[in-house]
Parts: sequence; C-alpha cells; structure tokens
Amino acid sequence: MADNERTFTQEEVDSIVGARLARERAGMPTTEELNAFRAWQNGESRRESEELTATKATLATAQADLEAANKELNKVKQESYLTGKGIAKEDIDYYGFKINAMVTDKKTFEQAADEFIEAHPAKTVSVDFGGNLGGGASKDSPNNAMNALLRRAVKG
Repeated sequence: MADNERTFTQEEVDSIVGARLARERAGMPTTEELNAFRAWQNGESRRESEELTATKATLATAQADLEAANKELNKVKQESYLTGKGIAKEDIDYYGFKINAMVTDKKTFEQAADEFIEAHPAKTVSVDFGGNLGGGASKDSPNNAMNALLRRAVKG
C-alpha cells in the first residue's frame, strides 16, 4: 500500500454513505408531499380543461352572434342601396334575392344590383289627382287616362 492510501472499515463506509444520502434526501419531498402535489396537479388540469371548454362555448356563441349581426347589417345596407336606386319597399326582397344570386367573388352586390336594375327597371306608377277631374282622358297623357279610370271606378 501507498503511504497516502487509507482503508475504511464497514462502519466508516456506512457512515459516509449515510451522510451523503441524508444530504441528497434533504431537498426531496416526502411521499405525502408528492401525493398532495399530484392531486393538486390533476385538479388544476381538470379545472383548466373545464375553463377551456367554457371559453370555447362562449367563443362559439360570440362568433354566431357576430355572424348574425353581420348578416343583418349587410341586409340593411343592401336594402338602403336598393331604396336609393328607386326600388319600392315591397319589391326589395325580390330584388335582393335575385341580385344576391348574381354576386360572385368578382362581382359585388352593388355591381350586380346595377346590372339587374338596368335589365329589370323598377316599375313605377304615377297618378296625378290634381288635373282635370271632370273631363275624359286624352291619348297623349297617361296621367289623364289613369285619372279617368280611377274616377269611373270611384263613381261606380
């Protein structure tokens, strides 16, 4: 044996290993602490999962509400556009239906509306009650002819 080599008894080895294990275990949690941590972790995971499910449901409801509001806004804009083009209120649904069928990725509602209205102009009737109430209609005046027909219908 060399001069600086030392031999240990079993008792000394046990003491050294025991001291080292005690130092290592000092930072480790107990079995009860580990079980409590795992229970907390499982509860957190479950709570987060429930919160995520609730958040997804809220988001889906909000998206549906937004979609419905956007549809209603578009309908109001379309009705306003058609009214501005002289389409009668009672004809707006018909015109809107026909025009929306023409809308594509390359053709906006307004473009389709202008095209459809040009091809199918709104029918208007003009009645002038301020004209000749006692006389007949002349061939040259549609208003006078309409007035005469209305007067005859009212008289009987």
